[in-house]
Amino acid sequence: MAKSKSKGKPRAKAHALNFTYDLEGQKPAVWKAGNSKEVSVRELPISKGIAGVSMRLKPGGIRELHWHAIAAEWGFFITGKGRVTVVNPAGQWDTQEYGPGDIFFVPQGYAHYIENIGPDECHFLLAFNNGAFNEFSTFSITEWIAQTPRDVLIKNFGLPSDVFDKFPKKEVYMALGAPPGRRSLADGDKLVTPARSHKFRLRAQEGRVYSGGTVKIATIDNFPASDVMAGALMTLKPGALREMHWHPNANEWGYVLSGTVRITLFAADAGSSTEKVKAGGVFYIPMGCGHYLENVGKDEAEMLLVFDNGVYEEI
Repeated sequence: MAKSKSKGKPRAKAHALNFTYDLEGQKPAVWKAGNSKEVSVRELPISKGIAGVSMRLKPGGIRELHWHAIAAEWGFFITGKGRVTVVNPAGQWDTQEYGPGDIFFVPQGYAHYIENIGPDECHFLLAFNNGAFNEFSTFSITEWIAQTPRDVLIKNFGLPSDVFDKFPKKEVYMALGAPPGRRSLADGDKLVTPARSHKFRLRAQEGRVYSGGTVKIATIDNFPASDVMAGALMTLKPGALREMHWHPNANEWGYVLSGTVRITLFAADAGSSTEKVKAGGVFYIPMGCGHYLENVGKDEAEMLLVFDNGVYEEI
């Protein structure tokens, strides 16, 4: 049998993969109540499974009642104090207050809104389990009402016509008002809440401690409401390595909260690529791709990691 001419022939050098994005370095979309920055498959083509948003609300600001038809939402509070309300198909309302390190989960299609209830700006990250998600093309209640004929609104809400005179004529997206106080129910009112809370105190967890750093994980096991997404807070000491590994069941989206990390992605025939990511930057690891992370800075590095599967697996 003749020897194959291709045997032992080295592969052609692959082009470097672009798997990082300077999210906080981008120009935001600005409203009176705050601003928002987005990274999706449009900005980072490799991120087909997960999109992300960095959002800030001023004191008294509210991200209005809305819902997402094509993705679930996983949120992490970085600074400030917020309140998130989630409404499910059974008509149950889950209203919780959040501080730095707390996360929330909103199932696909569920109505929700986010308020800044503190004296300072509130900054939080949002991740969605669909890379094609568009934060600025979601379903907003003000936009729907603005497009609905007046006679239909009167029938639907059972209210006089003049009530709708001062309603917005277009989508509000973010509204600004006086900082809200604590929510209380009037005498006789009842608020039915779901059995599974949409809130989880991720930073407050004990976590796991290793020689090179720590990790705290939120999965379907300890945060049952988040059935299709998981997340983790990971720290790396200066010079520490997050060992070579891969995730067989999920894509990974990461945001560097502090420090500088060097990340290497191994994508088989597509080659290996290494990038440095500083605070405010994001990275995306496709399912099954080998990778490792190194802290190349002088200080401890901290990262938020999000996965598009409620079950966490690694090899």
